Amino acid sequence: EGDGEDVEGGESERKRRADAALAVGPTGKARDLMAASKDLDLVVCHKTADFDSFAAAVGLAKLRGPGTWVVIPAGEAPQLNAFLGLHLQMFPILPAKAVNPDRLRWLGIVDCQRRNRLGIAADWVDCASEVVIYDHHVDSESDIAHATCFVEEVGAVTTIIAEKIKDAGITLAPAEATLLCLAIHADTGSLTFENTTARDVQMLAWLLSQGASQRSIAQFSQQTRTLEQQNLLSHGLRSIRKNVIKGFEVAMVSFDLDDFVKGMAVVAQDTLELCGSDILVLTVSNPAGRRKKSKTKEEDIRNQPHQLSIICRARPLVEGINFHRLLRPLGGGGHAKAAAALIKVDTFADIAPILNRLEDDLLDQLPEPQCARDVMTTSVSFLHQDDSMAVAKKMFEDNEGWSGAVVLDGEQIHVGVLAVDDVVKCEAGGKLQTPIKAWMRGRGLRISPDAPLFEVERLLLMHDVGHLPVVENDFVIGAVTRSDILISRSLL
Repeated sequence: EGDGEDVEGGESERKRRADAALAVGPTGKARDLMAASKDLDLVVCHKTADFDSFAAAVGLAKLRGPGTWVVIPAGEAPQLNAFLGLHLQMFPILPAKAVNPDRLRWLGIVDCQRRNRLGIAADWVDCASEVVIYDHHVDSESDIAHATCFVEEVGAVTTIIAEKIKDAGITLAPAEATLLCLAIHADTGSLTFENTTARDVQMLAWLLSQGASQRSIAQFSQQTRTLEQQNLLSHGLRSIRKNVIKGFEVAMVSFDLDDFVKGMAVVAQDTLELCGSDILVLTVSNPAGRRKKSKTKEEDIRNQPHQLSIICRARPLVEGINFHRLLRPLGGGGHAKAAAALIKVDTFADIAPILNRLEDDLLDQLPEPQCARDVMTTSVSFLHQDDSMAVAKKMFEDNEGWSGAVVLDGEQIHVGVLAVDDVVKCEAGGKLQTPIKAWMRGRGLRISPDAPLFEVERLLLMHDVGHLPVVENDFVIGAVTRSDILISRSLL
């Protein structure tokens, strides 16, 4: 009997969700005719719409009210495409070709601020009586003079829209809440990207209370890789070029393909995660327009117009990099550590100078690496190698919070370090009367004040010591600790 009630309840819940989903908006020819017969209120996504752009558009349309439509002006990212394959009928989407710009009354733009990101919708901007922009790319500048802009520093622009929906007391359908959740997860790396804010977290919680489906979020937030993407990833990892620049390992991957390939941003992110580098610049060149390789000579192909995709990624620990500013002169943009640009050139030969300038600009933008002197602790405790471990125990007890000390020999020369953990192990073995030199670590290990921080971190990890003495002219002037590294990396 209990099992039967559970099944019946499950079917009832599924029916409720289906009814709610289908109530969102009309579909098919009726939708197009309705749109063409009256003044239009539209929200447009940017080209190659992603979850954040589309979800924010759907949310803003909901906020604007019934009769507001969402337009995807130029394709969508693979993840969103997969989602819409099953959910298309649940959202008020209007094909771009069904839009009569002369009837445009109100235009909302989300997740971008510039005309060149709007595709065909760029021409609609001047037709609307009112234009409103919502974005979270705080480094961007709008080129739409008469627009009212709302730009806030959050992880996803969907967060801003969700807050307004919540404040307005509007109830979302489960499919809508799920979509908005997917957008926040996508643009914050499921709350792991450093652009994530408390506001993003709060809106995720609220959207779950609105009926967002965790099962659907789990299904559509994970993007499968096509065979083509897998092959490109494999080729990229084999052909990758790495250089250490100012302490950062910079990886360069270049593809020369026959046609444009969607989803290369995923290949770039996978490459960065697998190659272990700090920074990745991935470029893809291909002839503009489609061609049949067998009917066109290679020399002729290279003389044809080409397009160049540039995708840049950096790990969270990389400080001072801003790919958005780096790619903005090329017509691209994005975030400080994740940005892209698409450039049209007359011939294949025009690509190399662009990439050379990009490498030079990247070199100029990267900050000089920090050194030991910049982060070291100058208040250092000392012990003598011939003292007993009992002396070390008393010193650590008298100075609560100290985790290590520098060990000196009879001539006051550094010979090693001793950690409080060493004292604990010694006492547990009943050997506090043994000399410190029998327990100290990192014998003779030292660094100069000018040692780059990445080298200091490598030594700390390699030798498993909590302190690295900084020595100048045979005198210990400080020490770099694990905590110093964490603070310098903004990890503490």
